[in-house]
Amino acid sequence: MGWIVFHSMCLFLFVFPSWASSLVPLCNHDDSSALLEFKNSFSLNVSFIRKKCEPAYYPRTKSWKNGTNCCLWDGVSCDTKSGYVLGIDLSQINLIPFSLHNESDFTLPNLLGLSLSSCKLKSFPSFLNELKTLENLDLSYNQINGRVPSWFNNLGNGTLSSLDLSHNLLTSTGNLSHMNISYIDLS
Repeated sequence: MGWIVFHSMCLFLFVFPSWASSLVPLCNHDDSSALLEFKNSFSLNVSFIRKKCEPAYYPRTKSWKNGTNCCLWDGVSCDTKSGYVLGIDLSQINLIPFSLHNESDFTLPNLLGLSLSSCKLKSFPSFLNELKTLENLDLSYNQINGRVPSWFNNLGNGTLSSLDLSHNLLTSTGNLSHMNISYIDLS
């Protein structure tokens, strides 16, 4: 009887992890590379994170490591069949400014949603113009100052349906009036 229980446990221990991991899609390699490049383009204000000691301020990009499945990374969501990255949520991670060396190389061809809310951004990251399938964008609670750039009209190639730019220091939003967006918050 003990032999059966032992073998059943061994079978469970070897089969269950492979079965459970098959529920999560394997991340697309190009998407993983783009995310790692994105991660390396900024740094985090770690002293601010330590002062807060709240789960919301945990640096989500800490789990972003080469050789691991990006569909399991904090703040990343993927398509369950293809493994393409569909969403990124890096809200409240207190970024120290972006400096992508070659922003045109940052492409996620299937990205639908991006949240960089409360990241201390001071301007609109120009890589947003490269995100051709974007439907939802949240840049609220930053320190973005000035006018909405003219390239914002082409954001998501017309697929953008939700835009949150609230709680920034915008001086003009004139370019947004030409966009067909179902939800927009500029408060």
